[in-house]
Amino acid sequence: MVQQMDELWDQVWAELRCELSHQPRCIEHPEFPCIGTLGQGAVNDILQVDQDGIRVRSHRTNNEDVITPSSFRAWWVHLQKFGTATLDPNDPNCPRSDRAVLVGAIFAVCLRNRIEHEGRHIRLRAVPELLDWALPEELPVGAPLIEGASRTVLINAYERDPKARSQCIAAHGTTCCVCGFSFGPMYGPVADGYIHLHHLVPLHEVGAAHIVDPVRDLRPVCPNCHAVLHRRVPAFSIEEMRELIRRQRQV
Repeated sequence: MVQQMDELWDQVWAELRCELSHQPRCIEHPEFPCIGTLGQGAVNDILQVDQDGIRVRSHRTNNEDVITPSSFRAWWVHLQKFGTATLDPNDPNCPRSDRAVLVGAIFAVCLRNRIEHEGRHIRLRAVPELLDWALPEELPVGAPLIEGASRTVLINAYERDPKARSQCIAAHGTTCCVCGFSFGPMYGPVADGYIHLHHLVPLHEVGAAHIVDPVRDLRPVCPNCHAVLHRRVPAFSIEEMRELIRRQRQV
């Protein structure tokens, strides 16, 4: 149970950092993304986002501050336990009082598929139970397929590994790097954050001893593009796929 919580938090932390890095930029400081507090109108520049925390700067005071991963995790653990949290630092239902208004706003804005808010309260979304989205993909080249027979499907472990997915998504986001499709805007919270991962170099070409670097070796792709990538052996490159789409749009 603890391991599952850790893996889920790793995924949530990666999603939060990725979304925070892609927030809109304000007119005053267009070099930085920014985020506002809920209901107060206070705006903060996002100066730095990494594994060690998030550095912000207040528009009102120009003061800089670092919000640590432990602070965000405390909020997440509280939400998992109680389902709700308040942004009022003096309320017993506030997980941590330091930067509570801003931390709560970051959760509400960056994790819309998981969190909803009403006034100064945030709560976990009630999401219907979903099937496992990690679909069997990419059978090894030459693997026998026997129609009607029982068979074992070999699934690429790196594409399903939560930590590998989290690292890849934190670096590259959940928008298809080929066609630009994103599930959330099309289908809403039930599909927000869903994406396939594609190996730039198939594992059967690099050997079993190859250690996969999720940031270097994996890319987010939608299922359609993932299927077309493997319509050819060797697989199309990301650049070749983009060129196919560009040409087709000119027809």
